[in-house]
Amino acid sequence: MIYNIDDIIKLINENDKVKELKLIYKDNDLTKCCVDLIDAGYIPNIKFEGCRITYILCNFNGINVQIETQHLSKSDLNGIFSVNDEIIYKKMNDSMNNFYKSIFVKNHKSHYSNIDIEILNEYRTIANNGLLVENKNNNKLIEVDIKSLHIFIFRN
Repeated sequence: MIYNIDDIIKLINENDKVKELKLIYKDNDLTKCCVDLIDAGYIPNIKFEGCRITYILCNFNGINVQIETQHLSKSDLNGIFSVNDEIIYKKMNDSMNNFYKSIFVKNHKSHYSNIDIEILNEYRTIANNGLLVENKNNNKLIEVDIKSLHIFIFRN
């Protein structure tokens, strides 16, 4: 777990024979980390999810450094948390992985025979798209805001 870009340099100097490092950023603010990297002269590759940076990839003298947030669900905007210890983060991450594995079990998949697949493909239902009957009075149609309509009804 790193606290700033100085920690990255320390880890690179300690592990000079490693080709790749995967690091977790302590404060979950990868925007600050990205700005610090740019100020230091590095050009990071970033990934966005949910209007925020969730992943940074940067190359330091041939060593690829991956920096991620502590979020277990990267696209979730709620439930931001931060832990101070790598061991606690590892336990949380392992628990989350075990949870996903218990929900999405391969034995629960539906297995169809070849005849079933042919029938499903042949008689597949397709959602209607377009107008069933052309309406010549389009200019008489108006859009009604249902929330405003309910408020109007309850007030009267």
